[in-house]
Amino acid sequence: MARSPKDMFEEVFKCMTGDGAVPAHFDLRARAKGEAQAAWQGSRGERIAKHMESVRHCEQEVNADSVISSYSFLKKPMASSASLDALRPISVKELQMGQVHKGRVFYCRIVTRCSFMKSAMTLVEDADGDLAALAVYDYPRANNLCSAQALFFDGRSLAIIEPFFKLRADGTPGIRVDEAKDVVLDATAPCHRPTSSEATATPAGPSVEARIEQLRISEGPPMGPKPMHQLLRSEGFSISLKRLRDLLSKPRSSESASPVAGKSGEVGESMPTQPDVAAGSGHAGEEATTSGPAALVPERQPGEHRVLYGNEVLTHRDAGNAAFNAGKFQIAEESYTKALKAAKAEMRLAEGRDGEEEVAAESQPGVPLWALHSNRCAARMGLTCPDKALQDAFVAHVCAPKDATKPIIRCAEAMAAMGFRSEAKDVLQSFAGSEDVGNGSSGLLQKQKELAPACILRVGRGEAYASIAAAVLVAPEKAEILVGAGVYPEPLIICKPLSIRSVAAKPGEDAAFCSSDAPMAEIRVKGMHAVEITRTAGPVLLEGFQIFTEGEPDQRRNAVRASSGVVVLQNCSLSSSSGIILVAENAGTRVIAKESAVHNGAQGGILALDKGSLALYNVSCSHAAASGLELRTGGSAYLRGCSVFANGTQGIFVWHGAGALEAENTEVHSNAEETGVMVEENADTAILRSCRLYGNGFCGLAVQNKGDVRLVSCEVHSNLGGILVQGSGDAVIERCVVRENRWHGICIGYDHTGKVSIKNSKVCDNHSKGILLGTGFNDRVTLTGNQETGNRGLPCTEMPPSMRYNATARMKTHAKYDSRRWAKDVQKSGGSFAKAMQASKISSPFDAFFSGATSEIAEEVFNQRSDIILACSFCKAPPGKDKFQKCSECKLVSYCNSKCQKAHWKNGHKEECRVAPPKYPTFLDQTKGVDAVREACSFVLRQ
Repeated sequence: MARSPKDMFEEVFKCMTGDGAVPAHFDLRARAKGEAQAAWQGSRGERIAKHMESVRHCEQEVNADSVISSYSFLKKPMASSASLDALRPISVKELQMGQVHKGRVFYCRIVTRCSFMKSAMTLVEDADGDLAALAVYDYPRANNLCSAQALFFDGRSLAIIEPFFKLRADGTPGIRVDEAKDVVLDATAPCHRPTSSEATATPAGPSVEARIEQLRISEGPPMGPKPMHQLLRSEGFSISLKRLRDLLSKPRSSESASPVAGKSGEVGESMPTQPDVAAGSGHAGEEATTSGPAALVPERQPGEHRVLYGNEVLTHRDAGNAAFNAGKFQIAEESYTKALKAAKAEMRLAEGRDGEEEVAAESQPGVPLWALHSNRCAARMGLTCPDKALQDAFVAHVCAPKDATKPIIRCAEAMAAMGFRSEAKDVLQSFAGSEDVGNGSSGLLQKQKELAPACILRVGRGEAYASIAAAVLVAPEKAEILVGAGVYPEPLIICKPLSIRSVAAKPGEDAAFCSSDAPMAEIRVKGMHAVEITRTAGPVLLEGFQIFTEGEPDQRRNAVRASSGVVVLQNCSLSSSSGIILVAENAGTRVIAKESAVHNGAQGGILALDKGSLALYNVSCSHAAASGLELRTGGSAYLRGCSVFANGTQGIFVWHGAGALEAENTEVHSNAEETGVMVEENADTAILRSCRLYGNGFCGLAVQNKGDVRLVSCEVHSNLGGILVQGSGDAVIERCVVRENRWHGICIGYDHTGKVSIKNSKVCDNHSKGILLGTGFNDRVTLTGNQETGNRGLPCTEMPPSMRYNATARMKTHAKYDSRRWAKDVQKSGGSFAKAMQASKISSPFDAFFSGATSEIAEEVFNQRSDIILACSFCKAPPGKDKFQKCSECKLVSYCNSKCQKAHWKNGHKEECRVAPPKYPTFLDQTKGVDAVREACSFVLRQ
């Protein structure tokens, strides 16, 4: 039975006065404890995001010392007297609840800013990357938030002597320290030597290597490194993600090699997990060699060979062939993709055919499935997308007959097109010696000569070349340069196809928060781009380098800048204290980054513009002052398995005529000041599949101003707002979960004039409305099969951090422009407060306050707001049928006639009028536009 507004109001009153039982959705104390317990069980990124949320709340307090302290008074009985040398290291997995771990020491590293109540609270990680909460009480010189953050800063190493691990008041476990001498600052863990009892102990189960081999040969789809790592850790094995990847890169034995399954979804994209073509190479002072073809390409499965006979498959295949022969590779790629989709449907139908139908179908001319993938591979090579071409080549190889040699050649060609020429040579050589290929071996050997490196040059101490630049200068095209450990201070300008590979230790995607003492090859440059690739059509490979550019932010120097050709970054760490870290510009330029970290930038992290393209695989992009990833003026990006977090503004910013954005299995989180993903004015639909957007300072996703986005099977939680669609933005939201946001789950703005479709999504446990329709029900909004549960319907009292901290004159000026645009769009959309309340599916007790006369007052205030914004700036006349004229200089004020304009000019507008800011401002100086700055930089380079 529906409750009346009076009943709901009384329910709220009882909750406030303490009479009666508190409903579950209003029991905030129980809810906070439940969220804390969920945070302990969450992923690494989610736990960091939860902690950073508490840090932000703490930083908002005027007096952080006034915060109520914990109600749990359980402490360690006495300070430890043992020295570090006498203690044995302990990991997070070994910590036991409620125990003081005598004779042990916990070595850790701080991974977040700390908050402060009565203690300094932060998150730390051990050598395995496992997180633990740490609270340090009564530490000298750490008696407030500022001093605590200065002392316990992100990245500092600690040693906790005989740690006390306890259950805290919020229901989560953590380490508590009450004596200052139990914390040793800047302590590093020694190499752990097992005791005699540990060395002689018999393992209770299989070794981690044996368990990995079991998982590799088990039936079912293969696991990627990250899911396998999580499974191993849950089973009690202690292994780092980097070591797991090293073990997975080794070849399997022939009797235990498992079938390689494709990615579920569509046949056109079904492919095995892409092997790391760099992992099989050993460059420790020797020429590049591989550990066998199994480490580089998946195993061939002749049983998966299929022949397609459908008219639709053949028609699209013929169209693709005609387009390919005409040099129209984009059309060819699209046609082959349609053929593969039709092939999927045909194979499903074939499962239900009887024998006579099967014989009749096979009597017609057909096309092998592997040939379709091989053809699309060739088309993608023509589009300078060798990373995607390699995926097709792998699938073609898996499902080809035993004696087919073209798939092997396709694999090698795609590897060489990414700069992995040594791997391409080894693959061809290995299969040329196989009995299965028969007469095709001569063709493989001929192709091997074409794709092998032209020569190998060495750089480093005691080698022929002391600097990388000197080797680059003399190296012929398609040469391979092997670089030893050391710091190389000279900039690199590369104008020819080269493979430059470090033979020292290599950084990975976790380089932003996991330091290594192993010697590496580092390119460190001041006042110039560290690496610039220009005027080359062939591939340039950079593998295993730390690349850093130093300089003033206004110098705009990049760690890597690519303006032509294919550039591959494998296991690299990139940073810049001057400009954007990584830039891909101009049509035909494609930057492919794998297992790399882009972090700590004075401006943005990664930028694609002027039709340049990016392909990011398992890349972390973090700690940039501006956006983590920015796309504009035709720039496009494909992301898979990436993390974009802790950046200064948006995580991903798509605007100013950007090209396509496609992200899969990617996390965008903890971008504390702005939105996780912002989309506006993009030329192609931005697509996010199976992504997680959480812990961001404003919305998980926002789309506006002719933006177009599609979310499929994504999770959006723990942001200020979940998903915001406003202005002329279009959005399709399918099978998503939007939960536990501190504002609305999905908000369709009052000013929305675009189209929105929300299908089969779950919107639950948000602070305000689940789905708010600011324009009410209309033909522009489609809702189908959605669930709304547990949304509290309360007003949001929190402001976005960007509005809270950046209320400068510049920000106020931009806010005025946004307000005028909002008011105009509200008039077009017909949105109103009353329509939003009427369209709300779930009523909350708070809605009782806005019924009847209160609702009419709210509606009147809402309508007056847009009229005031658009009114004549002098006489305050409301806008009518006749269009008002704006001030030609600032474009911020408008007038009903020229008399009002002149009077307002004399009345003070003359002093406050300023030139309107550019539509697309730069990050450093918002009075300058990105296009104007780019032209100025291009002129300087030409000079």
